[in-house]
Amino acid sequence: MAAPSRTRLNSGLLHAMRLFVAVVDARGFTAAARQSNLTPPQVSRMIAELELRLGTKLLHRNARSVTLTAAGEQYLRKCRTILELVEEAEGEARDTVVRPAGTLRVSSMTSLGRHYVQPVIVEYAQRYPGVKVEYLTRQYPPDILAEGIDSSLFFASDLTASSLVGRKVAGARALLCASPDYLAQHGTPTRPEDLLAHSCIKLTSVPARYWELTEGVSTVSVPVRSVLDCDTPDAVLLAALAGLGIGLFPSWVVIDSLRSGRLVPVLPRWRTPEVGVYLLIPSRRLLPAKTRAWIDLITSRLPFALARDERIATQLAVSQSGASAD
Repeated sequence: MAAPSRTRLNSGLLHAMRLFVAVVDARGFTAAARQSNLTPPQVSRMIAELELRLGTKLLHRNARSVTLTAAGEQYLRKCRTILELVEEAEGEARDTVVRPAGTLRVSSMTSLGRHYVQPVIVEYAQRYPGVKVEYLTRQYPPDILAEGIDSSLFFASDLTASSLVGRKVAGARALLCASPDYLAQHGTPTRPEDLLAHSCIKLTSVPARYWELTEGVSTVSVPVRSVLDCDTPDAVLLAALAGLGIGLFPSWVVIDSLRSGRLVPVLPRWRTPEVGVYLLIPSRRLLPAKTRAWIDLITSRLPFALARDERIATQLAVSQSGASAD
């Protein structure tokens, strides 16, 4: 038989969790009580019963504020996840038969969007004619809460926007390319360190002085001399085609140029480390049907398209450079 302290809150455990989160977010019992239409003593008693149930202290209390204990910090993270999942489950149960409707605001980085997101938007619009789609391009993660954006796709080594919900849906690596005319005039690098003697065309999102390249287990950080900084891969492509220098490109940007021979691979066995493609949403709580439908569609299309083009670009680079190119 369960101990009384374990069974005491079984019927109101979610309520106690919500109050605990409210106390932390409001930084005090009084504000949390006001938000919950309770009295501070009622909230205090509920938190005390929760601590009794768990057998550990969750909060340090003083006259001015409350702070989390180590156990409280860990419990808070779990509480937030559990409460979000409960609300999501209830929302999905209520909205199961609801068709997507309203306005869907989607954003993406320009080049990624042009190659991959826009075709999926067309498919989405055809499937759900009751939804108006607004498509925005951003080179950096937008403030999706302030701008009312339902979903955003962007590149990042890791997800640091802790106030938002992100899901890694794919990965991408960049390869080095240059025009044949540039290499004929300036020579072809045979090792990463040779880039020091070359003109390079850089993305402004890449750290100012260094290119990080990897070949299996070997990774090097090479300082490069930038002759032009661009904020989109497509702009880097135009500069490289004009013979201004060596550029780093996502696979989808250079496939056509590699096929035509207007660009050739440089150090084809060296690539950048993988960068994640993240799908960002304001919250996983109570997602409307329009957003769930978009997430399902884009995550069913984007990873496979990126993997396909990564494979094609790699095959083209290896076949054009030969086994001993580097």
